Amino acid sequence: MNLRKWIGRDVELIYADADGRLTRRLVRLARVEADYVYGFDREKRLPRTFRLDGILAAQPADGPGGRAGRRLG
Repeated sequence: MNLRKWIGRDVELIYADADGRLTRRLVRLARVEADYVYGFDREKRLPRTFRLDGILAAQPADGPGGRAGRRLG
């Protein structure tokens, strides 16, 4: 999955954590390095690190069906 093209943009992620829990995240991507993606979680208002193999789907938040400008919930 090539997430580098969205660095600096808000991206919606479907993410499976280490325990297999699925979450939907709205993240401002900062950088992608080897097996990790670094960004700012817009809902939690905190920097976060995501394992690349845990990202099941990604799309720009300002694209069709994106949540940019909408409150998460």
